[in-house]
Amino acid sequence: ALRMGVYAVQVRVQGREWSGVANLGIRPMLERRDCVLEAHVFGEPGSLYGEQVEVRFMKFLRDERRLESFEALAAQMQEDGAQARAALEKA
Repeated sequence: ALRMGVYAVQVRVQGREWSGVANLGIRPMLERRDCVLEAHVFGEPGSLYGEQVEVRFMKFLRDERRLESFEALAAQMQEDGAQARAALEKA
């Protein structure tokens, strides 16, 4: 079973595969309680809204947590992306 948090992922869409980083959780900064999967795909795949995608969870990076500000969230997202890229290069 997957746990809530941030993962390095592979995303398959429209017959192509992309690396990325994803968060599985409740988005505590937005004070939501519904569990969602949000993925950021590296590169320029174009708009993926409305497309059916397959997400493979490659490596768990960290637990989901509330940060002190949206600026801290943006910085953490940059760090998560760098960690995901590094993890996927090793895979």
